[in-house]
Amino acid sequence: MLESGQLAVGNRQSGATTTADCPLPTALFTYTLRQADNALILGHRLSEWCGHGPTLEEDIALANMGLDLIG
Repeated sequence: MLESGQLAVGNRQSGATTTADCPLPTALFTYTLRQADNALILGHRLSEWCGHGPTLEEDIALANMGLDLIG
């Protein structure tokens, strides 16, 4: 279990995961960056549905939700 202010750091070559003491702003920045990456990917996935919705209202709503996640 990670303590407050610690972040799991993986070694790309060996695949091992260790904990490293990170100051809270660094951990917060990493968390925020990961959340932004998730929103970007989800926005792109929703935009793929543009033009495939069963009704015009749902199609426009999916495109707008995708744009909200990207923007």
